[in-house]
Amino acid sequence: MARVLVSGTLFRAPESRSLKNGVLCVTAIVKAKEARNDNRTRYWHIAALSESVQSVLVHLSHGDAVVVQGTLKTEIHERNGEFAVSCGVIAERVLRNVASCENHPNGPSMRVSESSKASNRSELAG
Repeated sequence: MARVLVSGTLFRAPESRSLKNGVLCVTAIVKAKEARNDNRTRYWHIAALSESVQSVLVHLSHGDAVVVQGTLKTEIHERNGEFAVSCGVIAERVLRNVASCENHPNGPSMRVSESSKASNRSELAG
């Protein structure tokens, strides 16, 4: 399984919901820029199953900067006769209030500098 680190801003406020099996899940959508593809925007679907990650996500709001680490989940589906790929993350850690993401000249992206990871390491939940 591939592990990913996605940074960006919340597209809307996270939502709590129960899965079909009764397990509580918090979901969110992170809007991130792909620096290598002409700053193309990608929307990442985030699912948090652990209570510690859920507690961080539910306290965030639309537009908040966030970094999510977890397991990559992809899905291919057909949309308007064309195939599209949806990207998601089963969140294992969430870093909130990432000043380096907000101040980056290209806006939030899918990478985090070593200095921002080190200075904000204490805020990781998971």
